[in-house]
Amino acid sequence: MRLYCAVFMIIADCDETYNYWEPLNLLFRGFGKQTWEYSPVYAIRSYAYLVPYYISTFPLRDFQHLSLTNFPAYYYFYAIRIVALCGFTAFTEYKLYRSVQDNYSKYAANWYLLFSTFAPGMSHASVALLPSLFAMTWVTWAASLAISAINTQNNEKRVVGHSVHAIACFVIAGFVGWPFALALGVPFGLFTVKSHFQTAPLMKIVLVCSTVVVLVTAYLIKVDLYFYNRKFLFVPVNIVLYNVFAGEGEGPEIFGVEPFLYYVANLLLNFNAVFVLAYLAILGNFFMKNKLTSTVGITLPLLIWSVVFGRQPHKEERFLYPIYPFICLSAAIFTSNVFALIKRKLGYAFFFKLALFFSMFAYVTVSVLRILNLVANYSAPLTTARAFHNDSVQFPSETFKNVCVGREWYHFPTSFFLPDNYRLRFVQSGFDGLLPGDFPENTA
Repeated sequence: MRLYCAVFMIIADCDETYNYWEPLNLLFRGFGKQTWEYSPVYAIRSYAYLVPYYISTFPLRDFQHLSLTNFPAYYYFYAIRIVALCGFTAFTEYKLYRSVQDNYSKYAANWYLLFSTFAPGMSHASVALLPSLFAMTWVTWAASLAISAINTQNNEKRVVGHSVHAIACFVIAGFVGWPFALALGVPFGLFTVKSHFQTAPLMKIVLVCSTVVVLVTAYLIKVDLYFYNRKFLFVPVNIVLYNVFAGEGEGPEIFGVEPFLYYVANLLLNFNAVFVLAYLAILGNFFMKNKLTSTVGITLPLLIWSVVFGRQPHKEERFLYPIYPFICLSAAIFTSNVFALIKRKLGYAFFFKLALFFSMFAYVTVSVLRILNLVANYSAPLTTARAFHNDSVQFPSETFKNVCVGREWYHFPTSFFLPDNYRLRFVQSGFDGLLPGDFPENTA
């Protein structure tokens, strides 16, 4: 499913195109569209976030150079999707699956794998070149380690190891990805301090994690100072200042506001019944056997994010990406407990098997149909954009050609689909918003 989505899934948000794929194309090929967020005056997007994706394609670049193969630039687009986006998402999903299997039950782990694999929300989130996906994947890995740490309190070496790795993942998710993702690590951080207060393990954890923070901060500052050519800059602070402390009419709300029900409708589309089960599980958490693990590792992060972002006037689908794993896991544990209760009452009878099969079949069918619908009805920009390469092969030329997409500028996938001498340009129209400009091509 992840591989299918990497190849066919749509780009759901033009912000992904212009704020991330275009600057990444600049790193690769020396040109791309520039939004105001990348102006050195504002600097609320970090190049440090893009560098790992640039590095991930080195093997493909080496193969191209050594084999003297001339393939389209959009091969890199799909390589990044397959390896760095979907590939890493699948890796962190597997880590959480194993952790749930070891610390809860194989039934809860299997339900999590089913829910996460086929959720429409996970399907398009897993291919999105967005900091919120980056945060989601590292938070998923952190959650797997946090759950293991909570359940191995009698083994000091394992506790320290799991705790350090979990906190490091939260730090990377927040610093390199999205600063607000740090909120998801607060429950586990407080649990760690409370559990090991004034003990040697806590000192080790604090020391190692402080080193991680320093190294990650140094990486961010070094990379962004190079690209923005400023004396000092820490982009995560700029992001928080813009989103939280901007004056009236200057913050993200200028791009639109939505009621709380926007997220309810959105989660129903992206998770259908799993969304309902995930939040029902919060109430059922009081009756669970592993109450501490569920509360610290799943329930509190889910509640914190839901309340904080539900109260923000400006709402976007991608803002919820970091809690997608918690939605799947919360619903999985609740579902496994419900079926365990039914099994105790009915035994492994025909009706139990029928209910089990029908539940899985219904969820998978509805979810897959939603995924196929997205691909069938909204993937045209990705398929038609390949025609630019075909045009350049059929009519080779070294002169620059302008590509105009009319009022469909927000459907343009990325300059990775353009040959080296093609450039996306805009013409005057009825739209009076602020469209991206061009990165200086001699400074990439």
